[in-house]
Amino acid sequence: MDLGTGTSLCAIRAALRKLDIKFIGIDISRNMLKYAQKNINKMKLHRRIYNTNGDIEILNFPDNTFDKIISIYGFGAVKKPTKAFKEVMRVAKPNARITFGEMTRPPKNRGLFWQKVHDIVEWGVDLIWKFRDVNLNQLFRKFKIKIDYLEYKKDRFIGSLTVISGLVNKN
Repeated sequence: MDLGTGTSLCAIRAALRKLDIKFIGIDISRNMLKYAQKNINKMKLHRRIYNTNGDIEILNFPDNTFDKIISIYGFGAVKKPTKAFKEVMRVAKPNARITFGEMTRPPKNRGLFWQKVHDIVEWGVDLIWKFRDVNLNQLFRKFKIKIDYLEYKKDRFIGSLTVISGLVNKN
């Protein structure tokens, strides 16, 4: 599942890498899903990527449905990230891989310059897209996801990005 799929670029990239994967993309914006469908059709992936209009905070799938869940810039506009993450955990199978990438505040050791760059970028992004920081590390730990990958990336134009991945523990 690709949460906040937008134009489906993440699902498309992943599908092109692994031929045996099928994706369901979820996005609240019907307009984004129209662009996504054009991208999917252009890449001839319409039999492997299915998108549906929906809210990440209320996932319309049975418990333990997905073995992989991705979200790149899909959680920044969610009003209640903890509620949404609870839904993610509900639809994730035991030992499912969850990989998220999201705009986040730079770690303290990155220095004051990057903190200020982030503040400016975040202000602009929030103004235009209603996007805000999400502390993925905190969410993953709260829901006891065994983190095996965590990387912070900095960028002066699109803001700071944390990529985090781990396995769901439902014991």
